Amino acid sequence: GAKGARVENLCFTFDGQRVIYTRTDEKTAYAVAFDGLKNGKLSFKRPGFNYVLGLSRDAVTGEEYIYVGDRLEMTDAAFARTQEQLGGWTAGWGDRPEYARGGSSAVYRYSLKRLDAEPELVWDKMPVMNVVFSTDGKYMVAEMPWPRLVVATLPNGDMRQYELGCCPMLTPTGVLCRLGGEHQNIWMSTWEGAYYAHPHANTMPGLTGKRDIWRPKLAVNDGRFLVIKSYQEDSAGGNIYFGRFSADFRQIEGWVQITDSKGPDEAVNKEPAAWLKP
Repeated sequence: GAKGARVENLCFTFDGQRVIYTRTDEKTAYAVAFDGLKNGKLSFKRPGFNYVLGLSRDAVTGEEYIYVGDRLEMTDAAFARTQEQLGGWTAGWGDRPEYARGGSSAVYRYSLKRLDAEPELVWDKMPVMNVVFSTDGKYMVAEMPWPRLVVATLPNGDMRQYELGCCPMLTPTGVLCRLGGEHQNIWMSTWEGAYYAHPHANTMPGLTGKRDIWRPKLAVNDGRFLVIKSYQEDSAGGNIYFGRFSADFRQIEGWVQITDSKGPDEAVNKEPAAWLKP
């Protein structure tokens, strides 16, 4: 990509024919097509809501939807007002108001076929960060705020905290996943909040136990597979790995290294995503 470009929230469409992402240096969403469709910038109807958050698909019609948010740049005064408005839900922010910045104040949903239509507002109860959506779009899991992970019913429905952590994921079987404090295990719990498993995730060949992991994502069309970024501030940098869960999601069976970074600077802008050819 262009020098200085910063890519966030890279997403494959469910058919694997397009990649959608945000360039944060431009505050603009892009689509790259593999099926002959036009590449380029995506234009959304609501100004400022240009940050791609995720995708969902209607199980009956197959129609795909894109979720977008804005990017909060709160002043200290605005942050204080938000704390007052949200009451106890801001306990996680406390003395770390920077965690209220960089999230989204609301979430809108567009059909990928009708980006020029008026979007549906699906969430504006409180700011969200690191959002993932269920495949059918009925639920989302997000940091509200970090480190509090919350499950919410869409649109604008009930919400409940299920754990503390970061980088949430949601398996097709309804297992809720998160990174623990050391960023070396994926902690899992059932939809009801009961402990499920915590497989070690820094088990790549030659790197076992040596590196933190970041940005885990399940493959968009097969939740047994995931991509993850290892990162360490040393001469080796970090890399993207492709792995597979066991059938019961209690361990990771193996890894394949995808990239070969030459140093830490090269690793910073890597954003993983995966789609499996059926």
